[in-house]
Amino acid sequence: MVESTSYTPLWVTIVGYITTVVPCIVSIILEILNRKKQKTFEESLKEIKKAQANAIDKYKFLNEKNMILKKLNNFDLQLKKDLLGFPLANDILIVIVKIQGYANTIKFCVPDQDEISSFYNLVHNYLNVDQGDREKMTCKFREKIQIIKNIINKGEYS
Repeated sequence: MVESTSYTPLWVTIVGYITTVVPCIVSIILEILNRKKQKTFEESLKEIKKAQANAIDKYKFLNEKNMILKKLNNFDLQLKKDLLGFPLANDILIVIVKIQGYANTIKFCVPDQDEISSFYNLVHNYLNVDQGDREKMTCKFREKIQIIKNIINKGEYS
């Protein structure tokens, strides 16, 4: 008696492997493409959030711009009357810190940021020096206030 062994033809085995491997490779390729799309989407979402935050900061700045200018004009009037003292210097310092915050978030140009920082340093030094040196510094205050008002009135930060 002859034993018959059944075997699978080679072409059937090859077709079976191909039908198994091709969908696996296709799913891997699709997964890679989906991850790239997701990364691109996340990056664009971050950019949108950053733009929204910047728009909110600009909106806040524009809302407070008139109030800041009004305070600076008031400080200028008080300085004309030689009313500079610790309370006024502290009030000026508070406004300058607020302006510095907007300068950093809205990204004022570097020379404008430097002017704001130099005025902050001037006021800060005024609060920490002797009486005789303070009188020399008061004339610089009015000049710096005018510079800061010009910076705020620029159209490029609107």
